[in-house]
Amino acid sequence: MTKGPLKLNELQQIEDPKALLEALEDLVSQLQMWLASGSSVQLEGLDGHVARLCKGIMGLPEETGKLLAPRLESLAQQLGNVGTAMQLERTHIQDELAQMQQVRKAHQAYGKASHPKKGE
Repeated sequence: MTKGPLKLNELQQIEDPKALLEALEDLVSQLQMWLASGSSVQLEGLDGHVARLCKGIMGLPEETGKLLAPRLESLAQQLGNVGTAMQLERTHIQDELAQMQQVRKAHQAYGKASHPKKGE
């Protein structure tokens, strides 16, 4: 069944570690698509859900945990990729702001020079 976008606050309702892992995998896929399209994302609380997932998996039988290990590693890698993408976007925005400040300063400086004060 295809659902609409999952929201972070909806994760709190998921108690089963396997279901939470699946929900986090879906969420991270959505985050990657949103970031690729230039959308802003809100990640507040995500770390708590990941910690809850890890704690839940630690409570599972060892065999089950071993079976889920590759998915956890993949999730960790994808989260790292999301973090990298967000850092690159932040750097890009900072660069654009710095360029805008330089243009503004130039406009101010040349504006003053091209409009002499009365009496000069």
